[in-house]
Amino acid sequence: MSFDPQLRLQPDSSRLTWPAFLEDVVARHGERTVMRFAGRDISARAIQADARRLAKALAASGVSKGMRVAVHMANRPEFAVASFAIAMLGAVMVPVNTFATEVEREYILRHGDAALLLFQRTLLKHDFLAQLLLMFSGTGRG
Repeated sequence: MSFDPQLRLQPDSSRLTWPAFLEDVVARHGERTVMRFAGRDISARAIQADARRLAKALAASGVSKGMRVAVHMANRPEFAVASFAIAMLGAVMVPVNTFATEVEREYILRHGDAALLLFQRTLLKHDFLAQLLLMFSGTGRG
């Protein structure tokens, strides 16, 4: 194998952001199904539209470039939408694993410097809202 000095290994630098990746996918495959969840087909364009709506809501809530937003959700469309929306604002996503123990979750939330938490209320037998209220009420481990 010989070395080709004309070979460009780096992708186009304008496509090196998460929101730019989504724009590229929408431009190429807009109405094609990119995700299936709970019997529903979701297009790239639908993910982008939802991400833009969420980005506007986050901005209206005061989220701006450099701020951290915690996301505590399972692998679902809303997680993807949140990741794109947060990146569209230049904010930083702090993922919180739904399999984390209460101690691990509390550590991440207390030390992740997140200004906002997006979460799914329940997953299987877990009521995350009740757990979070207990944690931050001062009656939990904290």
